[in-house]
Amino acid sequence: MTTETEAPRIALASFTGWRSLSNRLGAGDGPSRLLKPEKKRTTFTMAEAARELRKSRRWLQDWLGKHPVDAAGVPFYAPLDRTKTFSVSDLERIRAMARLRAGGEGKYISPIIEATGEHALRDKPLADIDQIAIDNAASALYPNAPATTTNRQFYTPVSAVLKRAGIEREVKRPKGWRGSKATEWLEPEQAFPLIDACYEIEPEFGLFCLTLLHTGMRLGDPIKSKLRDLKLGEALLYVPDTKNGEPRPVHLPPVVVQAFRDQPPRMARPRKAPGHAPFVNNALATLRFKP
Repeated sequence: MTTETEAPRIALASFTGWRSLSNRLGAGDGPSRLLKPEKKRTTFTMAEAARELRKSRRWLQDWLGKHPVDAAGVPFYAPLDRTKTFSVSDLERIRAMARLRAGGEGKYISPIIEATGEHALRDKPLADIDQIAIDNAASALYPNAPATTTNRQFYTPVSAVLKRAGIEREVKRPKGWRGSKATEWLEPEQAFPLIDACYEIEPEFGLFCLTLLHTGMRLGDPIKSKLRDLKLGEALLYVPDTKNGEPRPVHLPPVVVQAFRDQPPRMARPRKAPGHAPFVNNALATLRFKP
């Protein structure tokens, strides 16, 4: 006869799922091993590195194809036979580079690193990179650039690199780096006649301007989209490549959706003309083609 005090022990002993559960958790064969701390990883495979970065394996492969080395020419991985292995520091460098690329700063790092001369930062110890050194290096690299350009292409990347290195140092920006703010817009009685004039020039040009007016997209955003990115039933245009490198969906107001539906079909697919870029089948092209 089983007493009440024995019931929990019998129930635990009769449970046969500890082995599979502990295997999934990386522990041993019994419940006493489940709380054992996992050993900290020092190397990662391609799939493991992608999980650590919270990206897909395909994204990491494509990213390494475009950026095999960092700004100093050091590879982001260690080759092992036909595979790649990653250390913790490799993953940190990938995160830093991806963050800089997404923020538009990555392309400005190389000129700073490659600059030579008395005021170049490349050979200076971190302790010597103070405000005076940064100002002198900026003036040497961009002597005639306005303050807004110097701030974007020099001060901002240098500040980001210093902070990434753990140096919390305030970098003062050049005078006038904010630029002169000016807000202008078109009144409805100005904008809509302008759109009508665009349609008179060319229907697709009118649709292009109408889409920009109602969505606020940059000039290049709708041009980069393909027909497959246009979802009229969902009032959505998917922009795969934006200025900051991140894709984004764009909501289309009803007036823009109807304008797309009303767009007349082209009689023939345009061909490449001498001296002109080839035709791109983008989302602003007509939705149907007549033979």
